[in-house]
Amino acid sequence: MINRHLKCKAYLSIIISIFISASCSKSSKSMGLSSDTIGLPIEEAKGCEILNQKTTSATFVMFNIDNDRLRVCNAERAHKPFLPASTFKVPHALIALELEIIQGPNQYMKWDGRERAIPAWNRDTTLATGMANSTVWYYQETAKKIGYENMSRWVKKLGYGNTDIGLSQELTHFWLDGSLRVSALGQVEFLSMLKRRTLPARDKNQIIVTEMMRTQVDNNTSELHAKSGLVLPIDPNTGDITNSDTVISRLEAVDRIGWYVGWIEQDDLMGGDIVFAFNLDIGSPEDIGNRRRLTLNMLEANGVVFK
Repeated sequence: MINRHLKCKAYLSIIISIFISASCSKSSKSMGLSSDTIGLPIEEAKGCEILNQKTTSATFVMFNIDNDRLRVCNAERAHKPFLPASTFKVPHALIALELEIIQGPNQYMKWDGRERAIPAWNRDTTLATGMANSTVWYYQETAKKIGYENMSRWVKKLGYGNTDIGLSQELTHFWLDGSLRVSALGQVEFLSMLKRRTLPARDKNQIIVTEMMRTQVDNNTSELHAKSGLVLPIDPNTGDITNSDTVISRLEAVDRIGWYVGWIEQDDLMGGDIVFAFNLDIGSPEDIGNRRRLTLNMLEANGVVFK
């Protein structure tokens, strides 16, 4: 037990240093995808052997929503459910907008003055910047305003993952260390519906969330929409990274993984739009950056051209 706690705290110190470094470098219709569900054949993606040389504990899923082509590396892991961590901010934001808890992407909450481990969290924050910076306290406060019953109802309505948000006292952390789980295939299923605006939510709110996910690949103009996630020990009350034994103990039996999920828009001549999900075990600082890096490498290996 002690050794596991020490390992977790060592892991935690590495994570914090990476986040601080990254922050300082910045300027101020429903369908299933598993073969059991709709009978889609699962092809092995190109480049899986290269991915497996980088890490043996990862999966990559890409789905062409125009021709129903599904390509996967490590299919067994693609079906395995994990904590969504900050990737849950995507449905979370949609729920807040649907319930009009938040009126738009630029509605801000005032920072409470508490110094948290990540510099980008120590400022007034909007729905959009909270998603971009993975600001936990903002979404925890939003969860309180949504309320347990509404949150549970909407997670089920959206069909997100296993739809289990746990007990009412877990409202501010069920996606961080609680009962909610989602697989890479489940991420792709959900995001495919968001991309096509076929979730049971108003079009305008699905568009807002889609726009908040917009990001760039280096300096090119490819239309990429994505969200990262990382399993971390987070204080359920303050929204800060913590080395609390209570919080760490809740993660002892949990896979320490990182996510990168989203889609890239391409014209038909390039093969159409691709929805993707990638996750890997986090065993070193390099793995944190590899979430995005390896995802983009795998997309390129499978014909995506970033322009």
